[in-house]
Amino acid sequence: MKEEPNDMKCIVSDMDGTLLNENQKISEENRKALEAVREMGGQVIIATGRSYKEARLALDEANINCPIISMNGAAVYDQKGDLISSQPIALEELESTITFLEEAGLYFELYTNHGVFSKNPEHAVDSLVDIVLSANPEHDREEVQRRALARIEYGFLFETHDYHALIKEEDMHVFKILVFSLHQDELSTAAEALAKFDGLTITSSGKGNIEINNRGISKGNALEALLANYNIPLEETIAIGDNLNDVSMFEKAGLSIAMGNAAEEIKQICKDTTLSNKEDGVAHAIYRYMVSKK
Repeated sequence: MKEEPNDMKCIVSDMDGTLLNENQKISEENRKALEAVREMGGQVIIATGRSYKEARLALDEANINCPIISMNGAAVYDQKGDLISSQPIALEELESTITFLEEAGLYFELYTNHGVFSKNPEHAVDSLVDIVLSANPEHDREEVQRRALARIEYGFLFETHDYHALIKEEDMHVFKILVFSLHQDELSTAAEALAKFDGLTITSSGKGNIEINNRGISKGNALEALLANYNIPLEETIAIGDNLNDVSMFEKAGLSIAMGNAAEEIKQICKDTTLSNKEDGVAHAIYRYMVSKK
């Protein structure tokens, strides 16, 4: 029988595959649970690979305001939306990484302080649709495509014809590079090669992608720094997620919880497992470990 932790003061949650359900929404049950944490005086933090604006879209729909660790920790915002810290990828490292990815023939996007840039937005939509459907074949293709197109419609994704020229523009900072492919062998080969670059951190938020940040950037490191600002001990914090880019915060938090839909390797890392994102797993964990369900 697992030992029940006491006096948990904070919950930090991933978004995709965790707080968000299969429709990329925050369910009413999850929303109520997060609100219950705040009513008891606890702290809610979001830690995501998404950009701040993409994260805020889903949070605004549920009327949730809280600190956000975005782009795996490359940019951190307080509850008011003010930038607390940021660390872009160094220009020299960017140039060599972009050259490597282009020569490898891989599709990728640059997450910057001016939005997300793609050399082929149509490919961006198709890639996202294919990856979502490969993991969730029961989903309706038209609905998945509609949600993928929303990235362009909401002004999150912009087109560029030259990544090398883009990164040299004045006041242009790249915080994350996201690589998409349905070919796992290609991704594995690329990730192994990129891991040898001195100035990079390589992780993944799901099957079909690689996420590239500056060296030392992680959700865990960002969480540790943010909690220090709020005087909340790490041991009184719950971290909940479903994928490899959540491992760093699992290692930092007092209690790590894997989603029911997480891969087995993630469940083995964590101290407990909750229900899936389709079953309000975040709410289930909150009611078990932080607040009593009314």
